[in-house]
Amino acid sequence: TRSTNDDCLALADAGAPDGTLVFAYTQTAGRGRQGREWFSHAEASLTFSLLLRPSEQEAAYLSRFSLLGCSALVDVLAEHYQLQGQIKWPNDVLVRGRKICGVLMEALWQGQTPQAVVLGMGVNLARDAYPPEAALRYPATSLEAEAGIAPQPLALLEQLLPALQQTRAILCTEGFIRAKNVQLALRGQWAQLHESAKPPRRVRLLELDQDGGLWVEEKDNRHSKVYAGELSG
Repeated sequence: TRSTNDDCLALADAGAPDGTLVFAYTQTAGRGRQGREWFSHAEASLTFSLLLRPSEQEAAYLSRFSLLGCSALVDVLAEHYQLQGQIKWPNDVLVRGRKICGVLMEALWQGQTPQAVVLGMGVNLARDAYPPEAALRYPATSLEAEAGIAPQPLALLEQLLPALQQTRAILCTEGFIRAKNVQLALRGQWAQLHESAKPPRRVRLLELDQDGGLWVEEKDNRHSKVYAGELSG
């Protein structure tokens, strides 16, 4: 298909129920945040999009849904592959400082009310899941490189879906964000923050807030909270 997120959004618009899933071995027009291309190679990566219909309570925590996908994968990496994953705010998973997964959350709205959330995930399974290092914006890795095994896409999907369901059950609790702070990459470290229409700035990562925003420390010791951006070393 061209894009599992596009397909899933179309299904959501047509009334498909919560839990509808679109899976593809290959995407020809996969995308990440800010419209960037998501590289996809047949059976070298897991690419899928999951349709979620937020409850009234979940709708108040919409910003947490990207963390939902990241968190579920971190749990699967630990349980099934003995790998310590970390969440790179706002929507990536790292292993040993390299990106193994990206999450793209998109919502379908009716006025001010979210009717559906589409959670798109791409997980690198084999070493050829991503382009050469020189073409990458951020260093990448794969399950094959880190755990010595490249599982079949459907095998990882079958491990990931129950983890998504279990994590969703605690999405609206205070404990959800506390647990994500334990998994937060670069916490306490200085990094470059890139925000649209603003010059990059050096900040120190402090913690995630309950609303999904990221508290950072400026060079002059001021604290501020950001809701969108990209971090680099």
